[in-house]
Amino acid sequence: GSEVEGERLAALLGGNAGQLEAYTQEEFHTFLRTYTVNAATQGEDTQPTLFYASRVEHMRLQNGTTLYVDWGHFREYNVAVADIVAEKFYRLEPALRQAVRNFVEDIVPDFVKDDAL
Repeated sequence: GSEVEGERLAALLGGNAGQLEAYTQEEFHTFLRTYTVNAATQGEDTQPTLFYASRVEHMRLQNGTTLYVDWGHFREYNVAVADIVAEKFYRLEPALRQAVRNFVEDIVPDFVKDDAL
């Protein structure tokens, strides 16, 4: 649960400088890959939709280069990591960016070019 997550993060914060970045990158990538929303509106299929995967597809179709992430979604997913990221954003921003790049490459392998993201 959240208490165990908090203890793990505390250990990472006190440990190797790269551990927190690697853990944050992994957690954010997993969040992007697995976050679902229920499309239970009138007449629509009620199967959960992989929210950010569908956003990447839409971004590609629109020739966009920006993936907007709702921070509330990430806080729902892992409040402990979200709070650490909010507190140490400048330290962890490169890990978040890399997680997004990796995620976009998972969905559309030839999409990420240079520093577009």
